[in-house]
Order: sequence, then structure tokens, then C-alpha cells
Amino acid sequence: MIKKLLSATKRRSPLDIARRSATLLKRYGMTSKKLENNLQEYISLAEDFNAGVTFPITATTLKNNMDSIFSLKAKHVEWAIHGYIHVEYDNLAPQVIDTHIKKAISIFHEAKINPLGFRAPYLKFDSKKLRILKKNGLIYDSSRSYLIENYPGLKKIVEYYNPMEKWKITKTNGVYEIPVTLPDDEIFIDRLGMRDKQLSKHLLEVVKKSLKAGVIPVLQLHPERWQIFKGALEKVMLWATENEIKMVTLYELTKTKANKVMCITGDIDIMKISDFAATREQKWQA
Repeated sequence: MIKKLLSATKRRSPLDIARRSATLLKRYGMTSKKLENNLQEYISLAEDFNAGVTFPITATTLKNNMDSIFSLKAKHVEWAIHGYIHVEYDNLAPQVIDTHIKKAISIFHEAKINPLGFRAPYLKFDSKKLRILKKNGLIYDSSRSYLIENYPGLKKIVEYYNPMEKWKITKTNGVYEIPVTLPDDEIFIDRLGMRDKQLSKHLLEVVKKSLKAGVIPVLQLHPERWQIFKGALEKVMLWATENEIKMVTLYELTKTKANKVMCITGDIDIMKISDFAATREQKWQA
């Protein structure tokens, strides 16, 4: 199992890999219960504020944890496709991507979910291939990113994400492109080591600065870090409610014309440690 964890931590130094593996073992359990509890609390908080939330989930993880997802269904939660498996989709041939999307949609339908959108793992997807999403009936893609606030020491990670220079929501090849706002929870928590009041302050600043600049905040807050960021998110939701900022799902965003709006999202790569093997299997052929 450790070997599989190590193989999943690409582009990192040996020390980074060791630390990342220890963190993964702490945040996920051998069963899906830990993440299921996080998701239930996440959803409950969103419902308290009448907020929509979008959870992009890897299709193989959905397949391996279908009972858990059934128990988490809620009125204002959207489940989107986070790839069929957790790989960099900009490196795959169009016919392979098409096969992955079809397989993912089939799994979602098996779970009684009609997927409307896509977010690529690692936020890596070639916009030229958006026609594949359109062909398969998907309405939006949320794989690009926009950096609203930079911090010292983030040069490499920023270069990796290659955020767009000017923020905009566009419709390309019939698909809405909705940028993810950076910094996200991984940057704040794992890269910059923020916690508690500091995290609350900077997460709220991201939202305020985005709205002031005419940018729609699309927060990325992964459920496995829920216990760390839940206080910060509650403060953001409270501020948004007090300032009449509507919190909508990514699909709802494609339908609204409101200016005072934001999105809360959280990718689900896996729900338990054993999901790693399936989510990173690369023997799939078109």
C-alpha cells in the first residue's frame, strides 16, 4: 500500500514524498468512514447557509464507494466528473479521453446521478479538447485556474498550474469554462502552513478581493482537509450571507446572471486508501 501511495506523489522530492504519504495516511482511513463524516459535516454546513456545493469526484472512486455517496445525497449538492481515473488528461489522446468520459458517465448513471460538468485532475486539461465534453452532453469545465493572490515561495506551483492571465468565464466549443480560484486549500494549508485565524483571514480576503475585482470566486476546498478549514469556511459563508452573496453550484453558475455570486467546490480523488489503486490505473485503452 505504501508503494502505491509513493507512486501517486509525482514531481516531489523524497522528503516531500515521505511527508505527503504520512499526511495521506492521516487524512484517509482504510474505510470510507472518515471522509464520509467530513462530507456529511461539509454538506450540513452548506445547508445551514442555503449554499450550493459542487463535489467533482473521480468515477472509479464513485464506483468503489457508491453506498457512501447514496447516503450523502442532498438537494443542493452537485456531483461532477473528476476524471474516470486520476491522471493528467492533457497528456491523453482525444479518443482515450472520450472513452474515459463515456465510462465515467456510465458510472454516474449507475449511481443515479446525471453529471453536468467536469474538472480535470491536477487542473490539467487542454481547452481544444472541450468538444469531447460537449459531445458527451457535459455543460461546463472547471479545469482552468486564476490566481487572485500570490505569496512568496509559490513560483513552482504557480508555474505548474499555469493560471490564466485575465479572468473570464467563456463558452468554448459549446462548453462553459469556469476558472478555479487560487490559492486553494492545498496552497494555504499544505504549502503555506496556514491554520485557524490566519487561514480564515486569508480565505476571506480571497473572496473579497475576487468580488471587488469583478471575479467570481470559485473556492477549491478538498473534503479531506475539512477538519482544518471548516472554521474558515463557516466565516466565509457567514460573511457571504450578511453581504447577500449567493452561493451556487457550478452548474447553477452557468444559468445565473447575478453579480454577487460565488461557488464552493471540493474535489474527491479517493475516499479511502485502497481507492488509490483504481484511481491511478493507466491500462485503459480507447
